[in-house]
Amino acid sequence: IQQARHSGNIRDPQAIEHFDCLAASVGNVSAVLLRDPPATQDAPSSPDGRGEAIEMLNCLRVTDVPRVAGLLYPANLVMAGPTPESFDWARELYQALGAPEKFQRVERFSEWKSRP
Repeated sequence: IQQARHSGNIRDPQAIEHFDCLAASVGNVSAVLLRDPPATQDAPSSPDGRGEAIEMLNCLRVTDVPRVAGLLYPANLVMAGPTPESFDWARELYQALGAPEKFQRVERFSEWKSRP
């Protein structure tokens, strides 16, 4: 956490504040697997109320999907399928914290190999 605070590569001070809370909640999670994640929570659902809906009131005041993914550090973050450009923030964060190998992209989860 201290490394993140002082790296200079994290331009969003609000994101750093979330490290304290998230670090406590991640605990012993060694990996998080995401398949075809949405680029953002800021996507409207269908006007008829059917289909996927990822709208959550006021969530964008605090964070968005790519930020939450990045703040899962030091857990391995494994992305399967297409990865939106918005997740570059998470990839850059892992790199800034000295663990770029923990941010992994695979076509299928069967290709993923756990890393310590």
